[in-house]
Amino acid sequence: MLGNKAAGRERHELANSGRRWLVLEPQPLRGAPRHRRTSRHGLSLIEALISIFIVSIGLLGVVALFTIGHHDAMGGAVADHAALVGREKLRDFRVRGMDDPGNWLYYDNSPVDIADTPRRSFCIDPPIVIAAGAATELPFALTWSAQMSRIKLSSGIGANAMTAFQADEIFRSQDDLSFNDPDDADLLPAQIFAGASTPAVEKRASDGRFSWMATVVPQLDVTNSTSSISDQYTLSIVVFYQRPALAVGSDLLERMVNITLLGGGYGGGDATLSVAAANSSRLEDVGAGQWIIVGKAVTTAGGTQNYFQWYRLSSVSDVYTSTSGTEIARDVTLVGADWDDTALGLAVEATIVVGVVAVYEQTIRLKTSSLWLD
Repeated sequence: MLGNKAAGRERHELANSGRRWLVLEPQPLRGAPRHRRTSRHGLSLIEALISIFIVSIGLLGVVALFTIGHHDAMGGAVADHAALVGREKLRDFRVRGMDDPGNWLYYDNSPVDIADTPRRSFCIDPPIVIAAGAATELPFALTWSAQMSRIKLSSGIGANAMTAFQADEIFRSQDDLSFNDPDDADLLPAQIFAGASTPAVEKRASDGRFSWMATVVPQLDVTNSTSSISDQYTLSIVVFYQRPALAVGSDLLERMVNITLLGGGYGGGDATLSVAAANSSRLEDVGAGQWIIVGKAVTTAGGTQNYFQWYRLSSVSDVYTSTSGTEIARDVTLVGADWDDTALGLAVEATIVVGVVAVYEQTIRLKTSSLWLD
């Protein structure tokens, strides 16, 4: 007998080398429930499906991060190269004599006489002028009250006009070099050369994704007379990324809209873009980061002047229908120089120019100007 302390235990005797061993096996307390040991051999189908669903959500999030990261990286690369082109072409404009109106030509090779039109604005865009072969304006359509003539340049050799090849070489950036990516990931990309077969005279090929044009706008002057006109102009270098090839005459690539400045025009500010319901396509695919040029024909003391200013759209609302039901509109926020609402008003005209990624501006004097003018 083991006494009270051995209650609930069984005694077993084992024989080993002539010795007697006592083995005590624990037993459940009297009255306690007995648990059956069960074993699981896997997951149910429902549990497996739930697990797959959760993992899929996580993987989709990872894929989305890669897509967003790639988009942001591409946007940064485009902005960086556009800045390079904009600053370079501001210098190029002077070096190549583009600030001399004596080098300006209309589509038919007739010279531009700046003295006869001292308050006109001009768009220097030789590739488009040459491709059109006819008089063109910015914007293309001739229904806006404020327009600027598109002009081309002389070649610098006598009175000859710039050729299409020269225009493309000058007004298209050659800095985004072309490379061949080999199938073997261990090999480096190889530059592509174009031109003569002799390597010594070959030229590095370019993707040609960046191009540019320039606008020259006389600064607003509401006090001087025609005999004493300020000769200061605002030069804007307009940089395009993958400018559409079929730009000539398309109102979907230079979209004319009405614009109402809501905040007094300070720094651009809030505004409303609107078009007739029949022209709703002009407000399609308008997003933050795009550029518009706002224009107004204004009568000054020195005569009628077409004034223009570039603005970047920093935010764009969804399309909505006006209360009258006859117009389609978007609310936007503009970033740019102050708009003179006293001289120009707040209900004006604008053109959405598709493909513009940057605009760089500088105040200049044309080479025919005199530093001694008032």
